[in-house]
Amino acid sequence: MRFSVEDTGIGIPRDKQKDVFSAFKQVDAKTTSQYGGTGLGLAVSSQLVMLMGGELTVSSEMGRGSRFEFVATFKRMREDPFKAEKTATDDLKDIRVLVVDDNATTRRLTKEMLDSWLLEAHFASNAEQARQILSEDRNLDLVLIDSDMPGSDGFSLARWIRDQQLKDLRVVMMLTFPQLKRKAEFEELGVKVGVIKPLNPPELHNVLLVALDKKKMDKDIARMQKGPAAKSKAPRRSLKILVAEDTPFNQTFILRLLEKNGHQPILVENGQQALESFNPDTFDVVLMDVQMPEMDGFEATREIRKLEDGSGSHGHMPIIAMTAYATEGDRERCLEAGMDDYVSKPISASKLFQAIDALVPVEPDTQASPSDSPAADGHKSVSLNAEGLIRSFENDQQLFQELVEIFLNDSPQMLSALRDSLNSNDADTFKRTAHSLKGMLRNFQAESAAETAFELEQIGDRGKLDGADRIVDSLAGQLEEVSRKLQDLVSKISGN
Repeated sequence: MRFSVEDTGIGIPRDKQKDVFSAFKQVDAKTTSQYGGTGLGLAVSSQLVMLMGGELTVSSEMGRGSRFEFVATFKRMREDPFKAEKTATDDLKDIRVLVVDDNATTRRLTKEMLDSWLLEAHFASNAEQARQILSEDRNLDLVLIDSDMPGSDGFSLARWIRDQQLKDLRVVMMLTFPQLKRKAEFEELGVKVGVIKPLNPPELHNVLLVALDKKKMDKDIARMQKGPAAKSKAPRRSLKILVAEDTPFNQTFILRLLEKNGHQPILVENGQQALESFNPDTFDVVLMDVQMPEMDGFEATREIRKLEDGSGSHGHMPIIAMTAYATEGDRERCLEAGMDDYVSKPISASKLFQAIDALVPVEPDTQASPSDSPAADGHKSVSLNAEGLIRSFENDQQLFQELVEIFLNDSPQMLSALRDSLNSNDADTFKRTAHSLKGMLRNFQAESAAETAFELEQIGDRGKLDGADRIVDSLAGQLEEVSRKLQDLVSKISGN
């Protein structure tokens, strides 16, 4: 078989074409700075092709793009990989399934598998399409949902399905990262089973049977939902973390990982943005990707250290490098640039939090209660870190007290406006009010309550307020708890 891949890029000079197959080589430094990349992809590809008995070649013209080719010999497969045995067809025949995934290739491959088992399959490319299909067709047996979709993600869709009380509809969540959700969260969302993508035919077949109660859960699936026996040790206080990362896949993973562990990440997409966003009074630690366009992580770190030296203060911001090629030499480059530690990609949650623990002092939060334990009225308990909260207002206690007073006066009125717009089905006012509440709550670092307000904002954005009254009641309880804890903090500050 001959494989040929063409692009319409900037092209490669003839005298540089051999160099691109060497590890960590780019055509020149400007290419790396402008377009990113480590120079590893072609080197790895070339070695793989050699292992298959071929040779990777390139032909290129400046300004016209490049073409990479190789030829390799393969054995013809004896059986169709998607051909299901008769027992599988009998087990799943005529089951009606909805697949929700924004990736067209995934939908096509899933369709081939489901068609081979004689299921009746329907497809949606986003949550909005799925909601429309589910509203019009109440006789579906099962829905497969991709967890990560642009706009409204799979978890929001699962929550909507739960609120519709479609009791006979089984929900399967297809996860990109195993860290995202666990059994307790699945049960709360009404998800029957969660699985890691990509799924091959035997895995998908097994999951469908488990979801339909036709088979007990395999040990591997059960282990994934339960999670690792020993949790990675994360800092005991909520940290504000500046994350500099340009790859969407890594962005999603790192942000979800940090948020799940109670931290407050702020994302920037290159070193220049990291430098512009840097503020030692705002952030506790920086996670810095090494290879980024515009300005790479090494240069951004050096500039941050210059800012620290020039400020006259003795502050030192912990900076942790994230690198795809953690060799001994690159470790030295990280330290030389002023970074304090590094973690290699793909990111290990335990190693990341170990690095953060080693650099950021642990401050026990005496006021914090477990964020996952529900209060008596069913909403998640709110925890506020007094010291971190005051510090976020630049230690201006007077300003903090004034803003708390504004919050205490305005939040009840905004909650009333939220209820009124819900009763009158005014989605636009509902959305704007929820958005304003979300912003106020995030100023006071009440993230669980802000997340509830954000959920209401998304409902308002969709224009359909059905089922929102329960979430509004949950937010009301959280607002009451935030108000009480803010009043306690003000009383302690003022000495009353």
